[in-house]
Amino acid sequence: LPSLRESILNTLYAYSSKGAEPPNKPLITRLALAIAALSVQMNWTTAIPDLIQYCSANSEGNNVIWTTLELLSRLPEELNVRISQSSETDIDVYVGEMRKHGALLFQFLDYCSQQAQQQQQQSPNLSSSFSNQILRQVYYCVDSHVYFLGVDQAVLNQTSMVTKLFQTVSTSSGYLYESAIDTLITILRCMDINLEREVNFMAVSSVLGTGIQLANHFNPDSLDEEAVRGHVRIFSEMGETLCPLLATNVQNAELRTNLDTLLAILLKCMDLDAEVAVLTLTFWFRFVDDVLNFNYNFVDVYMSQLNDLIGKCVSLLKYPDDVGNVQEFLEENDNFEGNRFAILDLLEDICRLVGSDYISKQIHARLTPDIVTLEAVLFAFHGVEKFISPESVEVANLFHLVSKLVVQVDQKEFVVNTANLFVGSYANWLVRSNDANINNNIINYLCKYAQHSGTQTTSCKCLNKLAGQVPVDLKVITQLYSSTNWDPKNAVVLVECIAKLISQCQDMTLVNEVLNYLLTVENAGIFTIYCEKLTALVQFLPANLVVEVIRHSWGNLASAAERDTSNDTNLAEKVCRFYKHAVRATKGLFEPFLNDLMKLLTSLFTNKLKSPYLYAASILISEFPTVPNLSEMVHALSNVFFAKFTNLEQFTHCPDIVEEYFYLVGRALSYAPNIIVGETKLFECTLNASVTGLQVMHKDAYKAILVFQENTLDCKALPTSPAAQELLRRHCGNVVEVICNNLRNGTVLNLDGGSGSVCGVLHKFNRLFPSAFVEKLNSLNANVLVQGCARGDRKDLYHAVRRFVDQHGGAKR
Repeated sequence: LPSLRESILNTLYAYSSKGAEPPNKPLITRLALAIAALSVQMNWTTAIPDLIQYCSANSEGNNVIWTTLELLSRLPEELNVRISQSSETDIDVYVGEMRKHGALLFQFLDYCSQQAQQQQQQSPNLSSSFSNQILRQVYYCVDSHVYFLGVDQAVLNQTSMVTKLFQTVSTSSGYLYESAIDTLITILRCMDINLEREVNFMAVSSVLGTGIQLANHFNPDSLDEEAVRGHVRIFSEMGETLCPLLATNVQNAELRTNLDTLLAILLKCMDLDAEVAVLTLTFWFRFVDDVLNFNYNFVDVYMSQLNDLIGKCVSLLKYPDDVGNVQEFLEENDNFEGNRFAILDLLEDICRLVGSDYISKQIHARLTPDIVTLEAVLFAFHGVEKFISPESVEVANLFHLVSKLVVQVDQKEFVVNTANLFVGSYANWLVRSNDANINNNIINYLCKYAQHSGTQTTSCKCLNKLAGQVPVDLKVITQLYSSTNWDPKNAVVLVECIAKLISQCQDMTLVNEVLNYLLTVENAGIFTIYCEKLTALVQFLPANLVVEVIRHSWGNLASAAERDTSNDTNLAEKVCRFYKHAVRATKGLFEPFLNDLMKLLTSLFTNKLKSPYLYAASILISEFPTVPNLSEMVHALSNVFFAKFTNLEQFTHCPDIVEEYFYLVGRALSYAPNIIVGETKLFECTLNASVTGLQVMHKDAYKAILVFQENTLDCKALPTSPAAQELLRRHCGNVVEVICNNLRNGTVLNLDGGSGSVCGVLHKFNRLFPSAFVEKLNSLNANVLVQGCARGDRKDLYHAVRRFVDQHGGAKR
């Protein structure tokens, strides 16, 4: 190996020394990677001094320096790649040996950077490009060693590297500028700020002081956008690194002053262009959540800065004053909406810190007559809705402003949408105020803007929130529904709104008229949307009217499901969701339809073989576990399943059907166990099918089968059936074998947590059939699992399962 290393090194340096510049950097990089990999493999702990010595003895121009820097940069990276292939002890020893040469490395890097800067001064036109490449390589090497190896703070303190990086940021541009930014950020992120150590105090003081000097010369108007972003990134990273010190009693006056100055700088950065200002948000989240939230006594100290921060957040929420076409603006500024929601999250965190009354006053204080500021304030109130009382004076004032706003000329869509969000968030204020004038104004404007495509969604949602809380005329909403071309989702929301109004309406003539209109298929459009509208009705109508909806729609739904020839389950899902909510809404009133529905679901599953029909049948099991014909439905569905699914390939091809079938029989074991346990043949077939199903690598199907296994082992009818117990005992070995094989193959689906887990099944098998269970584990050479079961503790078993997986190569999927 040493001879191979020397051979590659000689080839590398011989090749790199040709010509004025490296002839082929990608090739040199590949050779450097090969040497780095070999160095780690052969534990070449003196690589740093050896390479520096070689470079010093053979430096013929910049090429040898550049190549040496490339090699030194790749060593830590390759070490990181190889960590998983070596023992921790070997890696720790190697890293320790490499770090011993940190001082020598940084002396060499300082030398390289000085050489490059001297060349720039002597021949600025001829050597500037390649000198910058040397400097970039120096910075990359610093970045690599600090990030992957960790450089002692004392070593960094003894060099001028950090100062040079800040100088590069203030004087350079292009790739060299970006390299300096990235390297500084790495140093900041890896910095130890425990000031009890003198070496750390010196480092923090130096970096903070140099950063403040950079900020003092920071003039955004004289820099391009990328330079401004780079400076703000540095200030933000400094803030994130030093954030914990802001909530400590720093004794050093200069350091304390500089920390306060840094906070003021970050507040000023919030006044920049929104795309740049949001770069500071990570710092502000950390300042509010990680610092002040856990050091509450400092909240009063920084209350002035928090006030400024709230105001700047509101300003950043604003659309531009001259915004024209909002859609075009959002397409050109695709991060704008996402940034607004991030700012809402920050305001929410501040609200938790300072209280709802305080923040509502501070946000409201930013209100000015212009429409974009009003929109920003409304949006901010919407964002902190769960903390603000609807009875607050600020909310009342905003409602009066919205009421006046909506009766004026047509407003921009973004203003209307935000007003809708605000009204929906604080609907309780309308209820308590009982102001008929404001109510009428808002309802009228919601109906008006619900007919515009750009404001339809928020208007419908807001009407739906108000329905049942404030006086809304059923006739008006029904006329609105019948007179507009609706987006399908909005149509469903409006039907939900109408259902709420119907449930409060005393005029049965009007109710019947509206229901007849809604239940007419010709007025429904796409049939799946018609199903969703029916579902909205049965969720919110009183039970007696739900029965009428079921009776009226039965034939339409059944015939549509029977005619369905599509390969997807979309229509089947909509139909079954309707029946689920209809059953739960009517309870005992549904019994007249029950036998017909069981026959319908059996017929549809037989002919269509779609999983939603199994799901709907399982709902009937849990809602009506004692009805006489339930077992007939379960047996018929099981016969179809066993006829269609006879091998692993068929199980794998339709995992959704496998999932829903085992949820169905699992639910039957919980609610009506004799349907399964009392039929020996059915029970045996289901147990055998579950073993096949456990070989299907599909998360949801796997979980459903594990749920079935647990429900079987917990089944209350089991102790009364010796035949079923014997079947289950014989079945135990097959299940344990499949699970162990899966674990050996790295399958770690549903190991533990909640019902339907590997550990839950193994634990319960061990509890019911301990001797058979342990005997099977021994035959499978699963000694780790045997040890995990010894005390009968589920936690022990879980840790044993994890060790068993690791023994066989770890998790693969």
